Amino acid sequence: MTRFKFIQLSIMSLIIVLAFISSPQGTIAAPTANSYSENVIEIQASKYVTVSRVYAMSEGYPNAIQYNSGGYIGTLLVCDVRVISGLFHAKYCGTVYRP
Repeated sequence: MTRFKFIQLSIMSLIIVLAFISSPQGTIAAPTANSYSENVIEIQASKYVTVSRVYAMSEGYPNAIQYNSGGYIGTLLVCDVRVISGLFHAKYCGTVYRP
């Protein structure tokens, strides 16, 4: 085999491999809007809120609470806890959303 023929075969092989790799048969289709739109909630507004709660020492306090007020919903995490007069005074903070 001559050097010229070897180069020709190498270039042809490279072209075939590149054509195979870039063919649409090996691609994965992206999901369409209809395939998952039932699970999507469009956010209309958001705001940062702080809520205070008082708990007896015997019951303890949760690390998170659910917020649902004025059309806003979300989960608030405890951001401060103080013991005053034998009671837990817990402050919960976070961003809530209006769907």
